[in-house]
Amino acid sequence: MSKVFTIGEILVEIMASKIGQPFDQPGIWNGPYPSGAPAIFIDQVTRLGVSVRHH
Repeated sequence: MSKVFTIGEILVEIMASKIGQPFDQPGIWNGPYPSGAPAIFIDQVTRLGVSVRHH
């Protein structure tokens, strides 16, 4: 089986589930979702069944 090694920043996106939800108050949030090129790439490669390691 193939293996993939990635290097880079991993970011996440968190979104309010209600439009207009202030960021400084408690609320219902969706996520975290993988974001940034390395994280999106890792997410897609693992869906194909490939082993991935990130540093």
